[in-house]
Amino acid sequence: MFAANRFVADASSDHLKLRRLPASMPVAANVFRLRQSLREHLKALDQLESRQY
Repeated sequence: MFAANRFVADASSDHLKLRRLPASMPVAANVFRLRQSLREHLKALDQLESRQY
């Protein structure tokens, strides 16, 4: 998985766990923080895609 990169595999696994979290427990969402977090994640993915490690 992910060219045997354990860091990416761990991050992916953690990400999937977090994605399942809202379905397992009701929480009040802070919309501002959710949007900020999504922008941060998209920026990180863009940097990975452009090989800016």
